[in-house]
Amino acid sequence: MLEASFQLNEKYETYLKENRLDLYIKDLSEEALNWWFEMDTPSILVHLEPLKNLPVSIDLPPRIMFLREASKQLIPYDQMEEFYRIFNESGDLEAEAAAIGAAVAANMGQWKAVQPIQEVEKEDRGPFRKRGAPSFPSCPCLFDG
Repeated sequence: MLEASFQLNEKYETYLKENRLDLYIKDLSEEALNWWFEMDTPSILVHLEPLKNLPVSIDLPPRIMFLREASKQLIPYDQMEEFYRIFNESGDLEAEAAAIGAAVAANMGQWKAVQPIQEVEKEDRGPFRKRGAPSFPSCPCLFDG
């Protein structure tokens, strides 16, 4: 596991100096999700900080919006459910797994109602499966519907 960082990575500092928010957001969408899986919340928070006062005209991608919520001290379960649905519908399996993990953390392992584990699609999930997610195909039952 990598050591947590309490300062911006050099490339993100460069993006800010060059006013390249598009690249900052694009790269952070990819890299910060990896930090989530590594439980490196300090790096996520440090790199989200410059995005707090963005112009209204800049739309943040769902992964960044997810990370904003999932890195809070008290993770909002209902929002994780919504992010799960967004990522599931878009086919973003890596982010879907992150939303499931955040929902588990939000509920501290206690479900609102015990639901039977359901088997869902047995499709090959490619690199997603290699990240330790083969147990997640049954996780859609964590959310109602």
